[in-house]
Amino acid sequence: MPIWSELELFCRAIREEVEREVRDIRERAESEALRTVSEAKRRADQRRETQTLALRSKAHDEARRLLGGAELEAKRRIMAFREEVVREVLGELERKLRSFHGSPGVVDFLVKGIQEALGHLPGNTFVVEMTEDDCRLMKDRMGELSQERNVQLEMRASSSIEGGVRVYTGDGRQLYDNSVAARLKMHEREIRQEIWRELFGTDKGDI
Repeated sequence: MPIWSELELFCRAIREEVEREVRDIRERAESEALRTVSEAKRRADQRRETQTLALRSKAHDEARRLLGGAELEAKRRIMAFREEVVREVLGELERKLRSFHGSPGVVDFLVKGIQEALGHLPGNTFVVEMTEDDCRLMKDRMGELSQERNVQLEMRASSSIEGGVRVYTGDGRQLYDNSVAARLKMHEREIRQEIWRELFGTDKGDI
């Protein structure tokens, strides 16, 4: 075979080998490119999903916070309204008790207050404070009460008391305060609970 023919065959073989190598490189490059694009897309989707979940979680937390704040504010307003109603009822009750003067039952009311105080104080000499009007009403009954209890009772009008009685021991060292204001304060918790039950059908603090 002529030498130029062998050279031509050799060149053709080299060319074909180069073409195969180029095809292989191109196929590997395309495959790698596809894999890289797919991986990049997967990571981008993952990041987007993570960001979406984070945003949803943040939005959920914010909505829950706002809802909790709204519920708390609603409860606060309901409690404030109920407390205002209770205070009005307590105020009206106190006004009625203080305006008890001159009614048919006021003497019995005062006597019971004095007797309760005498049962808690030592000694046999006492000073009983009450309003000036109540002193006039109790003038005769006080002597009878002194004899019944075998004690000495001194009446004293006071402008600082608006109903009921305050009883001191004779030496002034001990006091049993049965005034209207003191009795209301003493039993305020029970009175409040009763008002809540009557007006709202629940104990205080329940909504």
